[in-house]
Amino acid sequence: MKSSYLQRLLILLTTLLLIYFGLNSASAYQDPGARDGGRPSPTPTPKKTSTKGTSSPSVYIPGGNRPVAAPGTQITIIIPPGCRIWLNDVPVETSLITDPVLLIDGYKVKTSERSAGVITLKGIRPGQYRLVARKPDFREYSAPITVTLDPEQNVFPVRLIPSPGKLTVAPSVGGAELDIVSLETNLSLGRYTDRLDQFELPPGQYQIVVSKTGYKLATREFRVNPGESVYMELLLELLPPPPPTPKPTPIGTPMSFTLQRQDKYLVFHLHGSSGDSDKTVGSINVSMNGPAMNTVNGNLNGLPCQVELIKLENIAEASIVEAPSPANSWASIVVRVRLKDEKRRPISFAINWRSLASAPAIKSDNRATNFIPAQAIRKVQPDYPAAARSSQGSGSVLILVTINAEGSVIAIKVIEGPDVFRRAAEEAARKWKFRPAMRDGQAIESEQILQFRFAR
Repeated sequence: MKSSYLQRLLILLTTLLLIYFGLNSASAYQDPGARDGGRPSPTPTPKKTSTKGTSSPSVYIPGGNRPVAAPGTQITIIIPPGCRIWLNDVPVETSLITDPVLLIDGYKVKTSERSAGVITLKGIRPGQYRLVARKPDFREYSAPITVTLDPEQNVFPVRLIPSPGKLTVAPSVGGAELDIVSLETNLSLGRYTDRLDQFELPPGQYQIVVSKTGYKLATREFRVNPGESVYMELLLELLPPPPPTPKPTPIGTPMSFTLQRQDKYLVFHLHGSSGDSDKTVGSINVSMNGPAMNTVNGNLNGLPCQVELIKLENIAEASIVEAPSPANSWASIVVRVRLKDEKRRPISFAINWRSLASAPAIKSDNRATNFIPAQAIRKVQPDYPAAARSSQGSGSVLILVTINAEGSVIAIKVIEGPDVFRRAAEEAARKWKFRPAMRDGQAIESEQILQFRFAR
């Protein structure tokens, strides 16, 4: 009896336990706070977790407790030697031995230098970055770069531009003009007035020419290195005053001279004209430091003539600098001499002249200029003509030659002389070579009379 009671009690307890666990199991499938029989609440939307930088996106994994960083990539930066770089203001130090670790935007990045000037960064997150490069004497390089997941697209060369030099030029006088020319390209960089102050120039070799009316040109070559400051003070020298315009010598003026010293030379300026057209030949004798001191005997006649210089006493070298011409009214001669002995001894020379009444007039140029006549550097003497051998004749031929700016004879004209000798004299005159005449330092065309003597 007791046994039956215990069995029924055990069955009741077992039934109550089954009901209790069944109810708890059902409540596990019901949303907390929902009423019996209601729909379960939707799964809550996960919140995005903010990242530590714009270049490091994160990915949400359902059921996870925190975001996971996107995978990193690799970039290659090519830099010139001696260059330093920054990525997002973080200096990138390289080493061929170790792989330093950088912290860029909160993420660890390994950097290494595969070879000189080729830098590799591994583990960098895709996104936008700013690359900065600096090197002494070069302009700073700064550029945005976009990093992608493809390493082949992440190659960024750095190109540096040399810093310009700065030129300051201060001429010694105001109002000067300055011309700058590149000697490497032979191109002008412009013309400027008065002075240059901190004028920027690319590195290279240059020439500057400073000019002003009434002054000599000042020229200087110089080099500009990257980032270098060049300062120059250029001295402009005054040009010598032009010689006074010679006044026409009045007819009937006795011959006289003035003396000028030029280094080791004495320059005699002879002036005078008799106006005696009947006299076709003559001689002028000049002496200095003699018993009668300084004397001149003789005179020109004021008409076209040919002159010949004869050295007489204590003269080592002598030449005619200016001959009678329309520019000086056929009344002036300038002679330059060098003495044998500088001590006070008598000096004398003579000038023989011959009228050339039929000579063509040479164009007059009344401007005051520094004129140096053409000088023969190759003389050719004529052959004695076969036609004159039977008569054993002799004589002289005067030929007017035109000399171009290169010193060659380009035209000839016989002024006077026996017909039998003229052709030989013309052939010889064409072969002469001259140092061209100079006016104010420039080679010019000129005319000169040559005399050829024939004798057996």
